[in-house]
Amino acid sequence: MQYLGFKMYQPRLLHGLSEDDPDRHLQFCEVVLNDEREGNGIVDKITWSNEAHFKLSGAVNQHNCFYCSTKNPHVMIEGQVNQPGITVWAGLPCKGVLGPTVTTVTHDLYLKMLRGTVLPQLQRQHDNDDFFFQQSGSPPHYAIRVRQFLDEQLPNRWIGQ
Repeated sequence: MQYLGFKMYQPRLLHGLSEDDPDRHLQFCEVVLNDEREGNGIVDKITWSNEAHFKLSGAVNQHNCFYCSTKNPHVMIEGQVNQPGITVWAGLPCKGVLGPTVTTVTHDLYLKMLRGTVLPQLQRQHDNDDFFFQQSGSPPHYAIRVRQFLDEQLPNRWIGQ
């Protein structure tokens, strides 16, 4: 695809699978399944969150498409960049949608959003207890200040990288 006569592509890396990834994924699934079997409803307590990039050109948001491989995890997949558009963040708890929030995702803005709207809204929805917050491991979400904040506010109740 071309934009203003120039091809706008950014190389995308495949996510490499490490040797223990299948074991960690299986362990997480077993914890969730056991919790559900015991009637604790862990799935209803998780707020899943992420952001998506919407381009004016109608380009597909490949940011959220992950390709994993045990063979050649350095294969490059082309994606479009530097086109006008917006980034939208949302959280999906069982009790309603958080956001959506149109944002530029930096760790400072993400932390401000967590402090100002996301965490207070989650606490209201879940009566201040017994919920989990999931986020991706993107650099703004995994910044030291963000992890410190989540560790202080949600000890053992946030899911990340």
